[in-house]
Amino acid sequence: MSLEGIIDHGVFKPTYAKPHLITANDAQDYIVKFPAPNECKSIFNEYLGGKIAEHFGLTSLEPEIINLDEEFIKNSADLTSRNISPGDYFATLKMNNSYSLGEENAKRIDLSKIENLSEVPEFIIFDIIFCNNDRNNGNSMLIPIDDVRGKFRYHLIDHGFCFNGPNWNIPAIQNIPNKLGCIPWNTSTITELSQFEVPAEMMTSLTSTDLIKMINMTPIEWRPSKEEIIALTLTLSNRSYDSIMKVIMDNKALFTNWVK
Repeated sequence: MSLEGIIDHGVFKPTYAKPHLITANDAQDYIVKFPAPNECKSIFNEYLGGKIAEHFGLTSLEPEIINLDEEFIKNSADLTSRNISPGDYFATLKMNNSYSLGEENAKRIDLSKIENLSEVPEFIIFDIIFCNNDRNNGNSMLIPIDDVRGKFRYHLIDHGFCFNGPNWNIPAIQNIPNKLGCIPWNTSTITELSQFEVPAEMMTSLTSTDLIKMINMTPIEWRPSKEEIIALTLTLSNRSYDSIMKVIMDNKALFTNWVK
């Protein structure tokens, strides 16, 4: 589906990225992100990270591409002042009644209302393998499954700092670390290493062919150089299962209900 921006509602949240809330030509509202001048690969990372999450069936927001033409940019004082050029940008559908995990409302939600606690090991493995350097309470979401808000699901979002950061280069990709960053999701149901085995096997099976197909979905102007793409696909398709599992074992003290 080709999306075009038709109404700019301005800055959605005054965060570092300053995303805009924009109504597209399908009459739906989207959160649209723009690369900061010093984060040249952020929206490429966002899109590719989202497609990888989608590829593995993780609960996440579908990455979209929205085109903003010259007239649209000209009519937005903020975008004009930020020197945003006409073109394609990364977007996700705005989810109503959702909470970031840092919000008090999210903290008060009973765990029995969160349907996908069993998916938390998959999210953790994703962040290790694809080296998300910016996971925190603010970029992790609880989204209700209906208007009643009786049940919620964690959603994996914000992939701009994946692949060792928004300014990764060939050395950064070739030396991508195995590390466990922030875990904003509740881990009370994690008790043993076996819960990480299947997601680690699944995500270390990613192939260069899979990655190239996803990269080819991105606008050409977002894409890194040919040499960087080769380095990225080579590294991500050769992530070591044993190394990833060692990260979990080295950090098992973080899981309070781990069976000793």
